[in-house]
Amino acid sequence: MHCTTVFFCVILSFCVERAHTRRFEPIEPFPPPQLTKNDPKLTPIFDALSSSIQQSATSPSSPWLTNLTSFSVSVTSASETLWTTSHTAPILGNYVDSPATNVTDQTYFRIASISKVFTVLAALIQEQEGKWSLKDPIPRWVPELRNRTEEEDGVAWESITLESLASQLSGIVREYGQSDLTDPFEDRQYGFGNPVEVGLPPVPEDEVPPCGRNRPGERPCSRQEILDGLVQRPPLFQPNYRATYSNMNFVLLGFALESVTGLSYEELINETIFQPLGMQHSRLTKPLDSEGVIPNTTNDWTADIGTYGP
Repeated sequence: MHCTTVFFCVILSFCVERAHTRRFEPIEPFPPPQLTKNDPKLTPIFDALSSSIQQSATSPSSPWLTNLTSFSVSVTSASETLWTTSHTAPILGNYVDSPATNVTDQTYFRIASISKVFTVLAALIQEQEGKWSLKDPIPRWVPELRNRTEEEDGVAWESITLESLASQLSGIVREYGQSDLTDPFEDRQYGFGNPVEVGLPPVPEDEVPPCGRNRPGERPCSRQEILDGLVQRPPLFQPNYRATYSNMNFVLLGFALESVTGLSYEELINETIFQPLGMQHSRLTKPLDSEGVIPNTTNDWTADIGTYGP
């Protein structure tokens, strides 16, 4: 009887499990709305949104500098722009090659590190096309790192994959050249000043990056200068141990993308992302000043960052 009871309970449990198990076909997590820009349901919503944003853009009580901040905001579907509003700051920056114009939804904004999204998307496209695996170690695609050893550099390059770089898990330093403490831009931004003036020893000249430090007239670093300088910097921690922000991760990922495709980074982004998506007002080089918006604050509108593009 005891055995029968146990057997019956097992069968009953199995039946109940089966009875409560349902199969759901995968669906889109957010089904696309079917509304168009002329739908009467949207008109009062967008009117209220426009009024609220424009009021905030001109109110002296707004929690941001309304006299210096320009913006353009749009709501789009996969096929059209449903709504847009723009604001031009009363005080703008220095326009050199052409005069300032009002901001529209076609105005260029310098987006800085938001461009890292494009770098990761380009890497995913290469994997989708079977050109590489994101599990590949970075030395496979950046040959200058193939013969480097952990004993020599302190960095386990073979343990750093493309995925590690894209996920900010490599453990390598954040910068080379840019944001160096000998960079006068960092002096202004963070108040470091001359290291000697605050009691630190002078930096040996051969340890000062020769490029890319935002000094007036200083050129951006070449690929070789980046790699030569990078291998001299000890890691912050071992690969894939923890995450920390590093521009060098994306510089290396950009070098790898150029290697796998045979294209420059700019050509690759144009051909695989901007052109297929019809992004006619996106680019990696500076447009005419009149085509963009230049804020009247510290900005990198005219900066040539070279290999820092990714």
